[in-house]
Amino acid sequence: MSIIEEAPGYLQVLSDGSVLRFQQQVIAASTESESGCISKDVTVEAPKNVTARIFLPVVSAMLSNRLLPVLVYFHGGGFCIGSTAWLGYHQFLGDLCVKSRCIVLSVDYSAGANISHHVALKALRSPISLVTIRGVLLIHPYFGSERRTQKESANETSMEVLMNDMFWRLSIPEGLNRDYYGCNYETMIVSDEEWERFPEVVVHVAGLDFLKERGVLYSEFMKKRGVKWVNLIEAAGEQHVYHVFYPESAATRLLQQQMSDFINKF
Repeated sequence: MSIIEEAPGYLQVLSDGSVLRFQQQVIAASTESESGCISKDVTVEAPKNVTARIFLPVVSAMLSNRLLPVLVYFHGGGFCIGSTAWLGYHQFLGDLCVKSRCIVLSVDYSAGANISHHVALKALRSPISLVTIRGVLLIHPYFGSERRTQKESANETSMEVLMNDMFWRLSIPEGLNRDYYGCNYETMIVSDEEWERFPEVVVHVAGLDFLKERGVLYSEFMKKRGVKWVNLIEAAGEQHVYHVFYPESAATRLLQQQMSDFINKF
């Protein structure tokens, strides 16, 4: 048996189709206050084994009757790896919950940072009773296409391009390519009226992230399509998902403040 695909330290795909996943540092949810918040794991959809971790801010009696905003969070991982129980995600979201005084529902399944875009579109087409999506936050979004970006074309044999191609091969439905709408947002048929009703958008990119180019292109596309409010924010000198690897850094604290400002503007 041989290894046919590999993300070193995270997963291996073997020639018989089986997948080996390597254990990452995780932390359990706790109903004991953790620096101002409590957390709990819940089941979202039992037949599909979809769970989530809820983070609740511990608020004073004075604020106990106040309605709190809800942030539904889809962790990254190229649609192949990741968990809301990973230590970095848990710390980041717990601190964000306290900073923004919002309820965080972190969905636990292999995802990527473009799910929120598709959820917002689906909600426009199939309104959810009693729920209004006011804004969409994308952190270092993961998009792609058969057409290479300028940076990808100049570095086609680099580890970043090869790894991105592998994640897309593993996650795109069989028989399709990177122009599948789940990867390439430009191929999805969306009316002008739907773009006009699309929620406000903030796109966070990291200055040293190989995926920065994709995030910038996405924000430009959304502006051209008539989305009412699109804001691009760059963390200069930072790498991809720095907030997960360094949840207590100054750059992460700034990101949490920027997210909190957006969450509480509505």
